Parts: sequence; C-alpha cells; structure tokens
Amino acid sequence: MALKKGMLKDSVGKALKDEKKAVSDRFEMAETILTGGAALKPEAKPERGKIHRDGFTLPEAEYSVIKETQIRLAHKGNIIANKSEVVRLALRQLTLLTDEELVDQFQEMEKLPSGRPRKDE
Repeated sequence: MALKKGMLKDSVGKALKDEKKAVSDRFEMAETILTGGAALKPEAKPERGKIHRDGFTLPEAEYSVIKETQIRLAHKGNIIANKSEVVRLALRQLTLLTDEELVDQFQEMEKLPSGRPRKDE
C-alpha cells in the first residue's frame, strides 16, 4: 500500500511531535524525583522597559573612573561589569542624593561643550 507524499509527511511530523513530548515528560518526571517532588521551573524574567542608546562626552579623568570601577568590581566582588553597567550604577547613586547635594555636585562639575568635536582637516 503506497502512502501519499502529504500523508507520509503528516505521519512523520506527528510521530516526532509525540516523541518530543514523551522525552519532555520523562525529563520532567526525573527532575521531580531528583528534587524530592519539587520540580524546578525557570524563574520568570522581570519585564524591563524600553532600552535607549545614547552617546556622551566625558573628560579623560571622569572616563578613567569607569575603568577604575570595573577593576574594583572585578577584584573586590569578582564581577565583570561593562561600561554601561558602571554608568547605570552611578545613575542609581544619583537618586540617593538630596536636592541640595545634587545641585552642589552639578555646580562643581566642569562644563563641557555639547556635541561632537570638529574634525580638523
């Protein structure tokens, strides 16, 4: 008895789907047994808001603080942080300042020209 091409494809697809489900069920059962009845479920990732990309101009001294902070985190906390994470950490610390402290810090900061520097030809 010859099977039509579509029937064979459907039959194989169903068999693969059933086998995948059976394997998944076996792994779930094994995990339940190994964990003493408490099946491990992946933790739901917290939903984060929209991510923005931006560019900044920093004096060399302030830019080097990013690298120094990365080194401190690596040595003291065994943490590998990228530049963005260090800047985000600093922004979190700004929220801890009082309004007066924030204004004082801003007034002490060196003012820089905004925008990209001109390319000299």
